[in-house]
Amino acid sequence: MPSIFNCCVVVIFCWFSLNVGSTIRLSSNERALQDNVDIRIYPTVIYTVDRNFLSLAISQKMLNSTRYIKKHFKFRSKKLQVIAEALSPCYLRMGGNRADFLIFSINETETNEAQGVMYPDKSYQSMPQLNDFEYGKKRNYTNFTMTASMWDDINQFMTKVGWDFIFDFNVFLRRDGQWDPDNAKLLLKYTASKGYRLAGWELGNEPDDFHGYGFDISPVQLAKDYTTMHNLLKILPDYKNFQIMGPSVTQLLHVRSQIFFSDFLQNGGGSIVTAPTFHHYYVDGRIAAMGDFLSPYVLDGLAPEIITGNKIAAQYAPGKRVWIGETSSAWGGGAKGLSDRYVAGFMWLDKLGVAASQGIEVVIRQAFYGANYGLIDWQNLEPNPDYWLSVLYKKLVGSKVLQVETSDKTRHLRAYAHCSTDKFPAGSVTVYILNLWTTAANVTSSMFSNQDMQMFLLHSDGDLRSQDVYLNGKLLQMDGNSLPDLMIPTAVRAPVSWPAHTFGFLVLPNAKAQACM
Repeated sequence: MPSIFNCCVVVIFCWFSLNVGSTIRLSSNERALQDNVDIRIYPTVIYTVDRNFLSLAISQKMLNSTRYIKKHFKFRSKKLQVIAEALSPCYLRMGGNRADFLIFSINETETNEAQGVMYPDKSYQSMPQLNDFEYGKKRNYTNFTMTASMWDDINQFMTKVGWDFIFDFNVFLRRDGQWDPDNAKLLLKYTASKGYRLAGWELGNEPDDFHGYGFDISPVQLAKDYTTMHNLLKILPDYKNFQIMGPSVTQLLHVRSQIFFSDFLQNGGGSIVTAPTFHHYYVDGRIAAMGDFLSPYVLDGLAPEIITGNKIAAQYAPGKRVWIGETSSAWGGGAKGLSDRYVAGFMWLDKLGVAASQGIEVVIRQAFYGANYGLIDWQNLEPNPDYWLSVLYKKLVGSKVLQVETSDKTRHLRAYAHCSTDKFPAGSVTVYILNLWTTAANVTSSMFSNQDMQMFLLHSDGDLRSQDVYLNGKLLQMDGNSLPDLMIPTAVRAPVSWPAHTFGFLVLPNAKAQACM
């Protein structure tokens, strides 16, 4: 994807010190401020997002590798549970491209072998080995087993941390051209017997791209398969409360993806799914550069896809709100040295702002754990910068979305506003701001007048590639299994000097916005 930062740019980083109750002190290099950027906040609610708006995903791939669960990602880890619980409430979608290779087995003796899975007495008419290209290398995917004990651990973890679980069934299990639901039925019966309560289900991952495996399922047929799944879910006593996601196509900037999305919904899928879904990534992780993460041009690429998705859904699934069913900064596992660093926060926070202001009901972040875009480090489980941003968002940003405009037509200073969470007085407003400029900007707003505001500024130590992130001058890190207190703001008044290459939140506890009462 093109970047406006492809040529050499001298980046002046902001070195500053923040203390509770103090205002920002800028270095001499940062005193040349941009002209004032005015933020106009309209006191009307334009959308209300789901309480689980910021949600998470994890790949079923990890169930196919014992080294992840046994050595690193242990569902019973106290540290992991503390980290996860801080992000509640949220959905956890377990899916990804390996979802279409998973087989559930109650028999604990069945194990993955080098070239696939041993099955007791049944051979599925699926694709037992398919090829994919990842980072230019040919990859062989084989069916693998999820045992009952794995399913127990996952569901007990979800209950422990207060997450709502969404699971993606294997759509490659087929017979006579149709989805074979036998293995899903086995999983559902076991789920019911254990009393597990899932929040939702999905069938297949990115079906518009199955041709990449040398395999195709038409959108019309997939809609029929979804009907089969919907009828099957009646095995569970609370099936009427399920979310059903689909079709989870790849990015809607592609015409073929738009056609698949549209054809699926208008041929029966629209009446089955509760949430029409598509996936979104900004750039290719193999070639992404830091400039992409700071480019208004790149960030502005999301809104047109949402508009397209909303338009199609309104026509063929009226009354149903679109979800971004899987998303992150860069596809292909993320951009090494970028997607898990401070600079990735610009893409993540802006995506949340754009999605909410365009009417998306839920955004599912890929991934809570794994690859280069995980919220936590895949080896030591230490939080990456986007984890802290996500937790802070949960604490400060409520579900009611307000309309916002800024005077910066270049879109380098970007702002979004919601009613605050119930941690603040009724009528409070939370504004989140990203400054892509290489110099600080004076931020003003009529809503800021005579206001004592609480600033939660996230910044690096001057290195945008750092895996460390600071909140108002304090390095964020765990102390053993304990998280630090994030609710320690800096007091500011208008105009607010917003440092270069930083993002964060302003809470107006005395805004008394009628829409937020």
